Amino acid sequence: MHRYSVFFIVLILSGFVLKAQTNNPLLYILHEGTLNNKGTIGVLNLNNFQYAHLDSIESFGNDLLVQNDKIYVVEGSGNVLIYQRNPFQLLKSILNVDARQIKLYQNQLLMTCSVAPFFKVYDLVGDSIFYVADTNDVRAESEGLWVENDKAYILVNAYGSDSQLVVWNLLTKSKIKTLNTAINPNDFIKVDNSLFFNCLDYITGSITIQKLDLSLDSITLSRTINITSFGGLTAKSNNEILFSNNDNFMVSSIARWNISTDVVDTHYVNMANAYALNYHIPTQTFFYSITDYISSGSIKIQSTSVDTLVNTYIAPRRLVFFQEVQTSTEKMAFTESKIYPNPALDYVNLTIPEDYQSIEIYNLEGKVVYKTEQKIEKISVRDWDKGIYLLVIKTRDKILSHKFRVE
Repeated sequence: MHRYSVFFIVLILSGFVLKAQTNNPLLYILHEGTLNNKGTIGVLNLNNFQYAHLDSIESFGNDLLVQNDKIYVVEGSGNVLIYQRNPFQLLKSILNVDARQIKLYQNQLLMTCSVAPFFKVYDLVGDSIFYVADTNDVRAESEGLWVENDKAYILVNAYGSDSQLVVWNLLTKSKIKTLNTAINPNDFIKVDNSLFFNCLDYITGSITIQKLDLSLDSITLSRTINITSFGGLTAKSNNEILFSNNDNFMVSSIARWNISTDVVDTHYVNMANAYALNYHIPTQTFFYSITDYISSGSIKIQSTSVDTLVNTYIAPRRLVFFQEVQTSTEKMAFTESKIYPNPALDYVNLTIPEDYQSIEIYNLEGKVVYKTEQKIEKISVRDWDKGIYLLVIKTRDKILSHKFRVE
């Protein structure tokens, strides 16, 4: 049973209400590995800057995804490892899928791939490939992947002028359109209602950053910069894109492109030796890797209040910021809100506090069956399944809950 299902069942049976929440900011790190050909997964606690090794993987890990209670890792060979986040343990290995980058969509794991077919969809419930997709004009691996509004955006790296961006409808399992891109499209970031992606031309030594308008599904901006980049892409604000600038293979800086003024600062952070970049906009914190690609690696953390270097001793490839929320519980105050009749047949009446903000109702599986931010006094349950439900009332400083039965 899903963790949240168990949580709400316990909440219903015990009569508890959520009260205090503490935040634990974490930075998950996927390392490429050193000369021993072993990559690793690690986590950095940003409260005390303590680094912990989690697991070893095949070298040159491709991708890292952290979602709720799961960690998804793509090994260099294209296998996908699924871990439970806390307590950390390996749950499943999906082998021989040639994955490059991954995203979640409903109960599906989406994968771009290093060989045809370029796009695979894995059913996490059925534990098998759900379907694969390909087009006749794709002859090389796919790289970057983004999911938005029931669509998958797929960067196909054809290592030539036939590189593409494929827009895929996840509901109908069909291609919407194909857009031509600059050579070697690599990775996505989202800024407002647009996607930016970097195209890495290793032959001419230039990088092209292109903008995809999500409302039009069309490329509306393209900027070529005469520097070499091996990756590393993040957004500093709605108008600033950061990316790695490889002055030579062993030494790199971090460049900044101001979209509004079209000014490029090729040494925004000079001699950074940076590859992996992550800018967490809400906290104005910049994380980037420092590595010599051979034996050692570090994470540099820069913000208005912190300027810290943490040694990890392995070359970081992906950095994922994750805000862990730890919740404590204590007994409810039933006098502040009421629900009646209970059991209910056709409707329930509500009495809720004046400082109310929202109402949510969950079934025993932990699924939201009703949600509103309006202050209401009655809810129809005539067509609901029989059983026990949990009413959660959120106010400015607390969360109240009531269990009730529909018969």
